[in-house]
Amino acid sequence: MRVLTARLAAGLAAGCLLAASAAGADWPSFRGNPQLTGTTTDTLPDAPKLLWTADAPDGVAATAAIVGDRVYTAGLSGTLHCRDIKTGEPIWTYQTEEVGKFRPGFLSSPAVADGRVYLGDEDGYLHAVDAATGKPLWTFETGAEIISSPTPTTIPGENGEALPVVLFGSYDAKLYCLSAEDGQLRWELETQGRVHCTPAVMPGPDGAARTFIAGCDEHLRGAEIADGSVTLDVEIGTYLIASPAAVDGTVYFGTYAGDVLAVDASSETVPGADVPEAEAVVWRAEPDGQFEYKSSAAATADRVFVTGGDKVAKALDRKTGQQVWEFLLRAASESSPVVTGVGTGNERVWFGGGDRTLHCLNAADGTEVWSQNLRKGIVASPAVGGPDGATVLVIGTEGPNGQWFCFGG
Repeated sequence: MRVLTARLAAGLAAGCLLAASAAGADWPSFRGNPQLTGTTTDTLPDAPKLLWTADAPDGVAATAAIVGDRVYTAGLSGTLHCRDIKTGEPIWTYQTEEVGKFRPGFLSSPAVADGRVYLGDEDGYLHAVDAATGKPLWTFETGAEIISSPTPTTIPGENGEALPVVLFGSYDAKLYCLSAEDGQLRWELETQGRVHCTPAVMPGPDGAARTFIAGCDEHLRGAEIADGSVTLDVEIGTYLIASPAAVDGTVYFGTYAGDVLAVDASSETVPGADVPEAEAVVWRAEPDGQFEYKSSAAATADRVFVTGGDKVAKALDRKTGQQVWEFLLRAASESSPVVTGVGTGNERVWFGGGDRTLHCLNAADGTEVWSQNLRKGIVASPAVGGPDGATVLVIGTEGPNGQWFCFGG
């Protein structure tokens, strides 16, 4: 039974705290915004041109970040590059420290906020780097590797000012909240399994911001960002690594059992108490066969888009979970889809796959608009943005001898 508790309103209005779910121009983090919707109002040509490539010797699993005229790319070689968006040439380079003969790689995607770049490495360190110069600012050590991409946001300070923090998970089974300025721990939330996903952020019913993670312990959890207190704990019943997309008090994600779920995340529960699945799940789209969702969903006002191990890209009705269309692929896809042109009437869905192909589909009916073979498998997700309307798409491919590709007009 769901038990409501009273909480004092704490903090900034949602509009001050969160980026718009379909913000244009920049793509500062894994899914483009703190809600992890994977959407943008920016548009790309239906047949974009290849503008530049850059080598990624050990391959790429991370999504690039785009802020202004710079692109931040991180790969499995343990190297973070800040590149010129027009040419792909490095402006600065940051590397993890060698451990024996190897450098810990980056599976975590960079997130850029307040002049800092954040990302985690395979040895369990979260790095903060100066976005202008590439100089190291601080590191924070966890107990295991970090695949979760950071989510920068803010919490209210004592005098009402916005204090920047960064959220991320670790394979040590914890969700962390750090001070963005100095990397000091504000709080940690221990789960019962590895935290693979990126934390989503959205306002709760009292206006205070909350974060949500889908965990490898088969639970969806919510917590107050101000202090880490638990607001939601739903047992899903299957392994979860995809990041949740948050829209209008509901989160959407695929599971390792091949389901896609919509879960009501707007209500509170007694901290630590489980919510019966039947009370929390708005809808469940059941799988046709056995496969996994490793990619994260994209969510617009009316649809949820997913790509999975069933070699299918799908659009589901966001209110009901009913399938709207499907597009058959030649291989499984772990690349999280991105929707461009949101609200323009010209929405497109972009993603890569094990078929080595970058796809562009018409979001209305699932027909293929364009595709390009990139010669290597693609597990990374697209980043879409750029200054002064010069929108580009940046995506990396797997190694060995992977590459970064930049497409645009």
